[in-house]
Amino acid sequence: MPGPTKSRTLDIKSFFLGFSSGILSLLLVCLILLCILWPQGVTVPLDSETLAKLLQEQFVALAKEELPTVVEQAKAEVPQIVQKKMRNQLPARMEIAGFVFRMPDELLRQLERNLQTNVQKTTESILDGIDTSKLAEDFGDSIYEMVKKTMKTELDGQNFQVFLFNRLPLKIKFKVR
Repeated sequence: MPGPTKSRTLDIKSFFLGFSSGILSLLLVCLILLCILWPQGVTVPLDSETLAKLLQEQFVALAKEELPTVVEQAKAEVPQIVQKKMRNQLPARMEIAGFVFRMPDELLRQLERNLQTNVQKTTESILDGIDTSKLAEDFGDSIYEMVKKTMKTELDGQNFQVFLFNRLPLKIKFKVR
């Protein structure tokens, strides 16, 4: 019976020798590919459309939520701003057809109050007329275009170096679509 044991040992040795040489061959091919491709680095495709749409949606949602509050705050500040800016803007003396006369203080105050009220109401009317949803959509469209343009000009073709395992440098190139 010495024949089958020897044959079996030879089969196990052959299997491990074949398996080991296959693994070494695979590692050698991988190492050669790695040496060839490593200096070129890795190209990472970036989808500017998806990122721009995502940022646009987020911005529009935030703007639709915040803009009405901003408009209301502005309306609340209008009376103080108008009063501050228009105080003592009317001259106390007027000239009509060469005659100079002084306006009575009460008339001057009344004109000033009427003017302030009209400016305040007009400003509030303008603020009330702002379509915050449309404004938010317009801002979102601007953000969309800005993100796409910025990604194309700032990231497309840029090379960055990262260190794998804090030791192996790898060049990464961004390709913006």
